[in-house]
Amino acid sequence: MDIKSYKQKKKRGLSVRQVIESALNDVDQLDSIVIVAKYDNNNIATGYSGDNNVELAGLCEFVKAELVELIAEE
Repeated sequence: MDIKSYKQKKKRGLSVRQVIESALNDVDQLDSIVIVAKYDNNNIATGYSGDNNVELAGLCEFVKAELVELIAEE
């Protein structure tokens, strides 16, 4: 594990690398995926793959709801 990943894991619980590796471990079982990435220079990029755009938007809303719940628990 590199220094950046180590610091992320210590601060956040999981590093970016760990999240991506976890998804890659399950890649054969994935049907759809949505990725939002923020780079060190604060640029934001998105990527997605799925047959149903409404479902992809729903996945984004699902993540949003989970994050709002986590914030409320703090």
